[in-house]
Amino acid sequence: MALPIPPSPEEITPEWLAEALDAPVTALEVLEAHAGTTGRARIGVSYADGASGPVSVFVKLPPFDAAQRQMVEVTDMGRKEARFYAELAGELPVRLPRSHHAAYGDSSSEYIMVLEDLLAIGCSLPKASDPEALDHARQVVRGQARFHAHLWQSPRFERDLSWILPPLRSEIGTTLIEKALGMFGAEMPPVFTELGRIYLDFNEAVSDLWEQGETTLVHGDCHIGNLFLDAGQIGFLDWAVMNRGTGMRDFAYYLSNSIETDLRRAEEKNLLELYRRTLAQAGVAPPDFDTLWRRYRLHCPYSWVSATVTAAMGDKWQPLQVGMASMRRTTQAVQDLGAVDLLREELGL
Repeated sequence: MALPIPPSPEEITPEWLAEALDAPVTALEVLEAHAGTTGRARIGVSYADGASGPVSVFVKLPPFDAAQRQMVEVTDMGRKEARFYAELAGELPVRLPRSHHAAYGDSSSEYIMVLEDLLAIGCSLPKASDPEALDHARQVVRGQARFHAHLWQSPRFERDLSWILPPLRSEIGTTLIEKALGMFGAEMPPVFTELGRIYLDFNEAVSDLWEQGETTLVHGDCHIGNLFLDAGQIGFLDWAVMNRGTGMRDFAYYLSNSIETDLRRAEEKNLLELYRRTLAQAGVAPPDFDTLWRRYRLHCPYSWVSATVTAAMGDKWQPLQVGMASMRRTTQAVQDLGAVDLLREELGL
């Protein structure tokens, strides 16, 4: 019989966790709990004498805040991530958090993931300012290419992976971009408002452009906050907004959002070539460099949208200073790459 799905950390019992971990759990302690776009808890675990298991686990479940819970229910992002860990994560050729247990129900607010507690096993989080930032960027790009190659143009998207859908389109984005133009437009360079107006006035057409290209598994939120380091090796976190689309969405998202501007300017073409080379090594016939370069320029505005709506939410999704830094980096990338002019060209404006 399937385990029930506890709706909150307080309702996770030693008996339930024993079943989830397949280990004789005798006691547990909620070490910390907080909520953002999903609920999160670190739980310490005790076992019967002579038994072993993880000393703590990281649990993801619905947000504790009613407003955040409503957003997760509308997007179905929590249940989708639980299904990812239950059915797909184990076959991807990149480092991910180990899943001890993942389950989802019929309702979009019914899901739970019991994952390895990365901090407890010595993992750390990379920073854009790290001296190893270029090595990290190369690892990220190679990792993206490997998991993109794994499902590149795969017929499985019409079979067992039909539940992985194209990127979600929502009015939330346009509402928050309108808000952001009022909040930040005066202090940002003109390209900030120019891009915002194009996105608002031609939202559906711009979204159509972002879905062009070969279909593969896309992480969808591949910024530095969703990465971790395990003995110097990059791993990928938080698959709640994964989708099927073009791999350049992940590549552009990371480069324009999460590495310092000078490093991006110096290395973006080298990193794009590394991405192509890794695809080829994984058995994919990649598009030519010029095609991918154009797609990269086209998808930097998508990264800008993500960073800008996050900043418009203040501290609710990320600390405000994190959102602002990403917004500034993506705005500079959009300007450097002439992305607004490219959008106008593609849209026939």
